Amino acid sequence: MREALEAENRAFESALSKVGDEHWDPPTSCGEWDVGALVNHVLLGTRISIQILDGMPRDEIIAGLNDDMLGLSTDPVADFNRLAAQMCQGFAGPDGLEGMVVHPAGDFRRAMFAGSPMAQLTPGILGTRWVLSQHSMGRCSSSCGLTPNRNKKC
Repeated sequence: MREALEAENRAFESALSKVGDEHWDPPTSCGEWDVGALVNHVLLGTRISIQILDGMPRDEIIAGLNDDMLGLSTDPVADFNRLAAQMCQGFAGPDGLEGMVVHPAGDFRRAMFAGSPMAQLTPGILGTRWVLSQHSMGRCSSSCGLTPNRNKKC
């Protein structure tokens, strides 16, 4: 599980590093989100995953759900790498995939949380990395839908 997560983190980092200054505002295929909102979602979701794995109380996690992680960042790639490493470390800790986590949506087994899109782990990062990479290559417009076939061009 950790190896798959680390591989997806590296792939997301690669896509994120290709986003130039001119690519933050255009819309993506993710509803009303522009590229900046999509990256903020991944940064925030990764931070929330760390908070959950660290046992932060539910009300404190909920209080930060609307934080603007991208707006506070001077280097989104470095911030993602730092957060991703912390998240991986959280799953490598003494509890690993055993036990429970307190999530804003309820209590979950750690193993279930690890495989959940709510955790922003592999499934969530896969989808956002795909949208980000398609957009940074100029393949997507606001009407492009995220399809299960990630090799299909928009």
